[in-house]
Amino acid sequence: MDLKLADRIRLDWGKFLEISNGPLMLVFMAKIPQGVLPYPKEKIVEALDIIAKHFAENGNEEAIKIVESTKPYLDMYIDDKEAMSTAAGNFNNKGYLDAILPKLPQGQKDLLAEIELIINKE
Repeated sequence: MDLKLADRIRLDWGKFLEISNGPLMLVFMAKIPQGVLPYPKEKIVEALDIIAKHFAENGNEEAIKIVESTKPYLDMYIDDKEAMSTAAGNFNNKGYLDAILPKLPQGQKDLLAEIELIINKE
């Protein structure tokens, strides 16, 4: 994988984390199907390693820390069948549904408010 592709994957992974990870965590807890990732898990890791190496070669320690800090999130993405089986069990639990369902629209409101703050600062 070349640096240009690795950087594109890194940027897409960052956007995915920012927008999708929260709601997916609510629904699937810490067992999210790998199939929802923007790229195969192994390719994301490969891209992050390439980018971290590039930052290291350029002496950008802070950027290395940021890139490396996103890797643990990948541990939540597991085999699709296992994740869906776990979720199916959760969906049959009324207490789980009562706790999770009200939080889904709140996440949308929170993200929109955050974006509006950013836009108003520009």
